[in-house]
Amino acid sequence: MLYKYCYKRLASNSETLKYLIAQHKMYQFLVIVTLFTFATSSVILADKEWTLFKATYGKNYPSLEEENYRKNIFNENLKKIKLHNEKAMRGEHSFQLGITKFADLTIDEMEMPELEVEPQPIDFKFHHKSYFKAPESVDWRSKGILTGVKNQGKCPSCWAFTGAATIEAAYAKAKGVLVNLSVQDILDCAPKSKGCTPGYVSTGYQYAMSKGLRLDECYPYESHDDSFGQKACKVNSGCGRIKIKDFVFIPKGNENALRDAVAEHVVAGYIYASLHDFKFYKGGIYSNPDCRKDKITHLVPIVGYGTENGTPYWIIKNSWGEHWGENGYGRILRGNNTCGIALYSSSYPRI
Repeated sequence: MLYKYCYKRLASNSETLKYLIAQHKMYQFLVIVTLFTFATSSVILADKEWTLFKATYGKNYPSLEEENYRKNIFNENLKKIKLHNEKAMRGEHSFQLGITKFADLTIDEMEMPELEVEPQPIDFKFHHKSYFKAPESVDWRSKGILTGVKNQGKCPSCWAFTGAATIEAAYAKAKGVLVNLSVQDILDCAPKSKGCTPGYVSTGYQYAMSKGLRLDECYPYESHDDSFGQKACKVNSGCGRIKIKDFVFIPKGNENALRDAVAEHVVAGYIYASLHDFKFYKGGIYSNPDCRKDKITHLVPIVGYGTENGTPYWIIKNSWGEHWGENGYGRILRGNNTCGIALYSSSYPRI
């Protein structure tokens, strides 16, 4: 009887063991299938993102080898963007990132040349009425004096775009007429311009004072794909010109003075814009302690300021197209010289 009992017990345990082994194998199989499915889905999603990126920004590469190289960089940048946004969801960042035209570039390739200090007249001054009190917030976008967001392409022409944009705003504010001015006119024809190379916003201002700027419809932008050099100045006597009276510098290192100026004008400002998270900026208030305050690489029109949930910010109009930032605009932390926005003297034109 004991023998039969032990035999049955052993047989029962054996069946149980077989069942458990089978269940474990099934679990391993399901884990492998799940991981494979997830990996496959991630690859498919990344491929879709890559295809959309190329179509959106008109990306073409000279060889399959170059495209694969750029695709790998894109995938690495995509991982950084997603990781940042996960942290932003947890409140660790005040801004969000997304795919922009820079997504196939390395960190080194995103670095922009440092801009030289703009020369200023010895007797430059910034005046405002003694009783002037800047409002809590200003957004020139709501006043109808800004033209659409532009895209400078590969040409380092931010200084010319910024000069044209601030003159457009000053003219619209003074005359009540919105015009698109020719950036190409500044690049090709301003006496001190070197074309698609970093320059001074005052180069455009001085040209607008002496000759006036032509309209964009008469002299459209052609330097999207140029990384350097100057084109020959074209003669077009049938095109009208917009002139300015002069331009004013704002004391450097003084964000209160800058605020007072932006309260009444669209101002040309300097910033450091080479960090990858600035290149991928999509929304929110940009703030990164690594954004340099002692080096400048970009010029933008400052078109307003405000406060959101107790955090003060500047509003900038970029020249990197509407896919960057908040439809081409960005908000930067105000009051801490973020990205060197108050390092140099900003300026604005007067009609």
